[in-house]
Amino acid sequence: MVKTVRWVGTTQAPDGLRIYDSITPSTWIYDANGNRVGSMAGSAASVWADDSARFCGIARQSTSAPYSLVTMPLDGSIHTVGTISVTPGTTQTPQVAACSVLSGRAIIVGESNGYVWSLSLVSLVDASVIYRRNYPNPLTRLIASHDGRYVAEQLAGSANGSPTTLIRELPSGNVVSQLTGISVQGFSWDGSMVAGGIQGNGGLTGAEVIRWQDRQVIWNRCGCPSPYTIRVIAQPGGSKLVIAAYDQHGVGTLTIVDSNGAAQPVSVGKGSMLPAF
Repeated sequence: MVKTVRWVGTTQAPDGLRIYDSITPSTWIYDANGNRVGSMAGSAASVWADDSARFCGIARQSTSAPYSLVTMPLDGSIHTVGTISVTPGTTQTPQVAACSVLSGRAIIVGESNGYVWSLSLVSLVDASVIYRRNYPNPLTRLIASHDGRYVAEQLAGSANGSPTTLIRELPSGNVVSQLTGISVQGFSWDGSMVAGGIQGNGGLTGAEVIRWQDRQVIWNRCGCPSPYTIRVIAQPGGSKLVIAAYDQHGVGTLTIVDSNGAAQPVSVGKGSMLPAF
């Protein structure tokens, strides 16, 4: 453990060096020592870009105006990339699922009533569409790799409650793997692994990491019978994952898992914890 900071609506950058406090009206950005190092323009639908130097978000001038993809550097400015279209005649709202300055593209999903109905892979130069897919049978969850190369599409649960997740490569649109029983929460930075919760009849019962190419479970931790919440963050530029698993009281574990399945527990003390990722 390097440092403990107060948590009130904070979200850390992918590199862990900056923290956005969404509760403060000024939208200040802080470093790990609590010093102000920047600010972001307010936008409700925003995520950190994978360079940890800006946010990407969806903006709209009015309820009748079109949606736009914007980038927001940490100097408080806002830059419009281009217009984002939604399916006409629907109530879909665009959300940023991934924003990669490193690859020059972003993934925008169309959400409605808690489901994902569409996906667009767009350019960060002008928001032109590189790939688009509609889901007539909507997804319960869509998770994207940081560079927008892969998405995990969680289909509606089967009769026994076990979810099926498709790994799709973009922009080809090809399905490259199919997983069952896991609710994917994140990809490793290199895209080779996914991590998430083990799905039971009453909710999540543990956590696991899967190498999706051969569907090999390389690490798992059973949390039975406590209900688990799982959070995942990737090591920038590497293949390690940090898995946070905790119960309804905020009591849980923090574990670093590498591509070989070797696990390194991280001490989080005896009290409750809530990861900022």
